[in-house]
Amino acid sequence: MKRMIGTVGCLLLCVSLVGFAVGCSSGKTAARLDHPEQPAEEDIQPAKSVNVSAESHERLGDLYNGKGNLQLARFHYTKALVDRPDNIGLRLKKAEVLLKENEGDYALREFDMVLREEPHNADAHQGAGEAYLRSGLLNEAKSHFNRALEQDFTLWRVHNYLGIIYNQERKITSAMKEFAAALHLKPGQAEVLNNLGVAYTLEGLYAMAVETFQEAVKAGADDEKTHNNLGLALAKLGRYEEALAAFKESGDEARAYNNLGYVLYMDRHYEQAIRHFEKALRISPTYYEQAGENLKQATLALRFRKEQSDQLDQKVEDGSLVRSTGAGSRDGANDLKKHDLTF
Repeated sequence: MKRMIGTVGCLLLCVSLVGFAVGCSSGKTAARLDHPEQPAEEDIQPAKSVNVSAESHERLGDLYNGKGNLQLARFHYTKALVDRPDNIGLRLKKAEVLLKENEGDYALREFDMVLREEPHNADAHQGAGEAYLRSGLLNEAKSHFNRALEQDFTLWRVHNYLGIIYNQERKITSAMKEFAAALHLKPGQAEVLNNLGVAYTLEGLYAMAVETFQEAVKAGADDEKTHNNLGLALAKLGRYEEALAAFKESGDEARAYNNLGYVLYMDRHYEQAIRHFEKALRISPTYYEQAGENLKQATLALRFRKEQSDQLDQKVEDGSLVRSTGAGSRDGANDLKKHDLTF
């Protein structure tokens, strides 16, 4: 059977990387300027002079970095480094901007240059770890994060990163410990609360996950990401109306019905899943190629289950088989293994 398609499939690791680039780090979102500000003429005028000092370039870099104009920030930090190549703080600023732009390889070069001069620099180890984490190189990331904590155990962001890694490795107890450490250092941090909710969800502790996601929403966590996660946890508890409302908060109505249908399908509630996929298509016929494909798969799974049940009933009537009241029979949902969810 084909793999089910669903937006909810990415829920469990809609995690939050909170560091030099604040927010969810999947894709290229951190590099996009949602509200780019055009610099005032008096701001940019000094950069036209060949006699601008390294200190002035650094100040301009800080100015543009604060405004979210990452390209100009990087330009001025690079100019400043021409005159002050051994300035560790300046090089770290440039590396941090590169991370925000999702230029992980270039950021790593800068962090490595810092670590060659200062092997125990906690900020450089944290930044290098984040760059490796964004590239999916978990062992390298863990190595740098652990070295950062050796120098400064109060780096709450590093505890958050390690928790994310342990979630991905399904070392949930270790993940929870790291998130607890991060929250001890930074109480009420929204992104860490979201990630802790992910850990509870992976562990099947759905009631605790719901409470934690709700706390994350109140603390200002990313609405789409955390409401998606909340919807999944609520659906797993059978609280379908609340789950649908949470999914609607994370996007449009058609996607919400598709997502809830997906969870129902995964839990083998095929008839309910079919109704939700049909509803998604009625709301927006052209919106979801996914919903149409999901509807097809759910219908096939329901038909398969009925055929298996009819065959079993016939064997019971013939006296060739005694019906078991134990584990459920195999049906189409088994073709969707748990790890088929796109984390």
